Amino acid sequence: MLENRQWYDRGEELKREGDLQGALDAYRQSLKINPRVAAPWVGLADVLETNQQPLDALECLKRALAAEPRNVIVATRVARAFHGLGMLDDASRAYERALTIEPGRVNALLGYGQWHEDTGDAAGAAACYRKILEREPGQPDALGAIVGLGRSIDVSAEIDAAKRAMDSGDARASSGRSFRPASL
Repeated sequence: MLENRQWYDRGEELKREGDLQGALDAYRQSLKINPRVAAPWVGLADVLETNQQPLDALECLKRALAAEPRNVIVATRVARAFHGLGMLDDASRAYERALTIEPGRVNALLGYGQWHEDTGDAAGAAACYRKILEREPGQPDALGAIVGLGRSIDVSAEIDAAKRAMDSGDARASSGRSFRPASL
């Protein structure tokens, strides 16, 4: 009989192979053994998101966070799920929770910055992006996001920093991830 971790690993393997039903079944088997671990809940959420079931995915992410309340990755995913569903008040609280767990978490700050942009608060968005840039000067996602706010606020310092990074060849490649709420 497979153990909890083996069922989870099997779910991951099946998900990679595109067998989403098999992955769901494996994650559920893992959770039958131990529902107090976040990873299988997150795996279920991934499959449900792929199947265009965002509300069910959110419920799984909330269960993952209940299992591991100090898991900043899961807390950020919950925030982004709320955000993607247009549940902006819940998203704000969830981003704040993630940032309480780890104040400098780049993904959480990027998501919360986007939340501020989506709610018309350019100054709040800039504050999130600048927190990232204080810790990681030239961080490409934050730099690109804040430069994009140039119509609403003064970002001349960030534009100068971006130009310097490009001129010196130090511009790092973007992670390739979108931090918009529709993706994860």
